[in-house]
Amino acid sequence: MMAGKQINNAKVCVGACIEAGATFPAVPKYLIMYKPKKGFWEFPGGKIEIGETLTEACKREVFEETGLKIEVGKIHDVFSYRNKEENSTVYMQFEATLVKNNKEPKVVLSAEHTEFKWVSWNELLTWEPISPIIKKWLSDGINSTSIYDTNISDD
Repeated sequence: MMAGKQINNAKVCVGACIEAGATFPAVPKYLIMYKPKKGFWEFPGGKIEIGETLTEACKREVFEETGLKIEVGKIHDVFSYRNKEENSTVYMQFEATLVKNNKEPKVVLSAEHTEFKWVSWNELLTWEPISPIIKKWLSDGINSTSIYDTNISDD
């Protein structure tokens, strides 16, 4: 094995595909949020902070961006990509559910997002503009679990 250059500008990110089912609503829906800086809709998520586990980071990011408390489920997909500056990112998307309650969740958006929607799987399939990562996940199907080395990027 040949030694390569050490990665100095790598980041690890997590995202949550939050499904609201059981009590709100009757048909499963997924939370997406519009991020004007990127110009598309995305799932909540962000960078892992030093000392956090993947689960802790996912819960924190969702709470910071939405005010919602979640239970983190299994990992759904892993993407690795480089942005325009050749910085590497590893992004792990998790399945998540809302912490149980019997009412519609109150979403409180952070300043980085301007809108949110709870959308069904069928709505998500045709939603535009949507994050390239979500688009790739949708093309593989909701029950797939994949690892991607890709040129898609949310940066």
